[in-house]
Amino acid sequence: IQSLDPNGKVWLNDKLILDTDNFMRNEICVSHLLKKGENQLKILVEPRPPEVFYYWHRHTDCYNGWFCGEVFLTLTQNTYIKHMEVITNEVTPFVNASVNIDLNQKHNGFIELFISECYPKQSKEERLGIKRFHGKSVSYNFEKKLKLWNVKSPTLYAIRAVIYDKYKKETDDFVIETGFRIIEQKDGEIHLNHSKILLNGALLMQ
Repeated sequence: IQSLDPNGKVWLNDKLILDTDNFMRNEICVSHLLKKGENQLKILVEPRPPEVFYYWHRHTDCYNGWFCGEVFLTLTQNTYIKHMEVITNEVTPFVNASVNIDLNQKHNGFIELFISECYPKQSKEERLGIKRFHGKSVSYNFEKKLKLWNVKSPTLYAIRAVIYDKYKKETDDFVIETGFRIIEQKDGEIHLNHSKILLNGALLMQ
């Protein structure tokens, strides 16, 4: 559930599965409550009482901002990729990056990685490599000649990870889109991919 703004409750088949006092994203395991056939999901979005938290967020407001964000059900195997991130370590002369993956539970098997350009053009998927691991997390480093992300040419790549069990049977896959770049501050200046850049923008706050 992406958001219940400003707060709310959720029931699945008449069982309360969420009672939140904020509008942050929530992820709930509902495997034990699902049944064959129809399942009933009930969502209640509540306004905050006027004396609680924010003086501008009152139930008497003309502001109609109470809403429910995207709600979706993800069906997985018993073992699945819970989180994945790609970190750029270096960009010259080749892109050196790390792919860090967290699983929902310990796993004994293999992780295989693929890469393809997805913006502004689409390219054929290439295999980065495969690695055996045991545990809840795994990291994979690779070095490859790739287009760098920058303001004028924001090239994006799709990194796809596939996990297999010890018998090489596919268990789950996960895709993340990212750009390869290094942003850093040196002597009061901003550098993108080791070149100085100037940030232009408008100051709107206060």
